[in-house]
Amino acid sequence: MSDSTITWLRYNGALLLTDPTGRSIPSDQQVIRRDARRQVLRQRVLFARWTSDYDAFEQSQWWYCLRDKPISLDALDTKQRYRIRQGLKNADYVRIMPGDDILISQMWDVACASFAKYPAKYRPHLEKESFFATIKEQMSQMECWGCVEKSENRLVGYAFCMLIGDIVSLQVVKVDPDYLKKEINAGLAFTLCDEYLNKRHFYCVSDGERNIRHETQYQQFLCRVLGFRFSYCRLNVVYHPLVGVAVACLYPFRSLIGKLGEKSPLIYNLYSLLRQEEIARSFKS
Repeated sequence: MSDSTITWLRYNGALLLTDPTGRSIPSDQQVIRRDARRQVLRQRVLFARWTSDYDAFEQSQWWYCLRDKPISLDALDTKQRYRIRQGLKNADYVRIMPGDDILISQMWDVACASFAKYPAKYRPHLEKESFFATIKEQMSQMECWGCVEKSENRLVGYAFCMLIGDIVSLQVVKVDPDYLKKEINAGLAFTLCDEYLNKRHFYCVSDGERNIRHETQYQQFLCRVLGFRFSYCRLNVVYHPLVGVAVACLYPFRSLIGKLGEKSPLIYNLYSLLRQEEIARSFKS
């Protein structure tokens, strides 16, 4: 947190200002930049990051993925309607509450199956006790949804949604890869849009910013199947002075570091930082 009028979110050693609409982020960039420099020193973090100039570009290297209109099956093309209907046919999509012990216990199998498909360079190590401690904490802060496959009557996917004012942020979406052909992802995403946009009239459902660490096509899937869009914007970064020196020195070697990162999670994290810098620099050219 900042003691100024700007409220930073501390996450994984960084400070973030996040809002897919830009409405809550101050428009004065000099004020934000001064506060960012002050806070990275005071809070001893690697960097501060924020976005600006929302929807100001026809295309850029940074974006939010969101849907800010009600959803209707009839408005989607035939292929996507079919995919969503298959997903709705093959599973029930239900709210998971803190007392739903059976469904919560089945989240472990879904997470293990999902993470097993991640590349080794950023595949997390799961430990059962800490996993369920995290799930308990998430359920106290967010709304949780589950995908119950009808023929087997068991959980095959789940999602955690953070409600921030009139914005719904998809924080976690996990589906057992063995059930992707049953279009569980399509059914889940449609259910969430229908619930939050059509029934509860939230301003938007957002899958957050571009993901440069994980190799995923989920945002492209949301745009293609569910009519989400990319809100192109500008990426801004302020580093701790020591981190800034390291980034400047290593930046010319980012391609080599990227190759080395294929076999080392630690080096891959460094490459992700340099990739972020590359994107930030693209707005200065």
